[in-house]
Amino acid sequence: MRRLIDDAPDLIAHLRSVADPTKARVYDRVLVQSSQPELPAPVDASILDASNDIAVTLRIWEARVLHPEAETRAYHLRAGIEGDVAADSARWDADVVLAGLDLIANDKRQVLALGDALLARSGSSSPDFWSLADVAARWAIDDKPRWAEAPCPECDLMTVRVQPSHRRGGRTRYVCNECGWEANDLDDGGLWAIAFAESVPAVPA
Repeated sequence: MRRLIDDAPDLIAHLRSVADPTKARVYDRVLVQSSQPELPAPVDASILDASNDIAVTLRIWEARVLHPEAETRAYHLRAGIEGDVAADSARWDADVVLAGLDLIANDKRQVLALGDALLARSGSSSPDFWSLADVAARWAIDDKPRWAEAPCPECDLMTVRVQPSHRRGGRTRYVCNECGWEANDLDDGGLWAIAFAESVPAVPA
């Protein structure tokens, strides 16, 4: 439970970067439509739903720790918020919840409610509300190395391995297993981060 809460802010940043919400204009539970025709096709709105639901969960429980007698107020992520900004806000909420876990543990009703918000698995690919466990299972923070979907710029073979960092702010490395070419996501003005970005499946219109 502690690990899920502690990882939640980084998971929000990851989801927002995948969805690129700064380009979104129309948002519902089916798709996010770009306002510029040259931008990629609509992406699965579950990505934004999930990031918003994590933020809501953290904010609700932060409020319960700090103001246990106060009425829960409605909250949602601001449209177009940058991943790092959303993550920084969520980090404060997560730290408060982590600090208050012992207090929550003394109240059976609260423990069950928090466990539900964190650990419940819906079994649906698009639940009405995403638990942290559902989100972590679908979009893991600790991305595993993968084969790039574009060829090596040196040998032109499909042999580039993408090696994500396992810490927030770390560099993603791109290494060709054939010719030894190597770069990271900041080299050449971020060119390789774009060239070797993982594609997000479009939702049919």
